[in-house]
Amino acid sequence: MRRKTRNYREILRGWWFPAALLLAGCAADPGFEDIDVRRAAELLAAKRENTTFVVIDVRGPREFAAGRIPGAVNVSIHDPNFRRNLEGLNRKKTYLVYCNVGTRSRRAGGLMAELGFKRIYHLPAGIRGWQAGRQDVER
Repeated sequence: MRRKTRNYREILRGWWFPAALLLAGCAADPGFEDIDVRRAAELLAAKRENTTFVVIDVRGPREFAAGRIPGAVNVSIHDPNFRRNLEGLNRKKTYLVYCNVGTRSRRAGGLMAELGFKRIYHLPAGIRGWQAGRQDVER
């Protein structure tokens, strides 16, 4: 007995395909916007005129001292008081959050969104991407 195979049209008519599309569209919004190095540099250039823009480096103090985006402040994710440090920040300001390669800053951005921050930009390329994009680094 030959097994009947279904083609893609039959699959599309099935109940699971619309359900999968619906679920894919319901992916959780992280609460922040991922931006590339070019856009981050534009925001940083505009920062000189905008005092409500803050750059946060969530790496450890040694990493921060080795090189950072100009004007960044260090709020280390490894600090036991990290959440409390974030809670003390002004939620009305705009923040650019980064780390080395985007992993820690993604967690930090999510926490900031959870705490009620509304304008958060995330640099998934991190400081490595910033340097690869030939942007200035402050030491």
